[in-house]
Amino acid sequence: MPKATHSVREIALEPHLTKSCTSTIPGVQVDMSFTSRDSVERMSSLVAKSLKAIGWTHYSSSGPAQWYDIINGRQQLANNYIYRWQKHLPQGTTAGATLQVGVPTAGWIPGAPLVWNLGSSARGVDEPAMHCGSG
Repeated sequence: MPKATHSVREIALEPHLTKSCTSTIPGVQVDMSFTSRDSVERMSSLVAKSLKAIGWTHYSSSGPAQWYDIINGRQQLANNYIYRWQKHLPQGTTAGATLQVGVPTAGWIPGAPLVWNLGSSARGVDEPAMHCGSG
């Protein structure tokens, strides 16, 4: 996580067993939310630089696209920016990472903190995507 950010939430998920199925869904997943007062351009650049340094490649960005988002506990129309990367892992799978932020279209003052979401996921290794039943 870049300097001058404040962690809001972190979640990590791994493949799991159910009563009748072996699942790699959701695969391996890590999600974090953090706040920053940096501009969209600066924060996306800092995250891109950090990810590139550890082998991720940038393959797409989009935005701003407007949709309603929950910001500070209430629904607001926001300009949403999305950045995506991928990384080929030594285990033979490809991981994806997504950085997203919504900037309220009204009532937001430039320099006020924004809540960013950074998540990555990859398919589980050496397991079927889904296997159920007896055989």
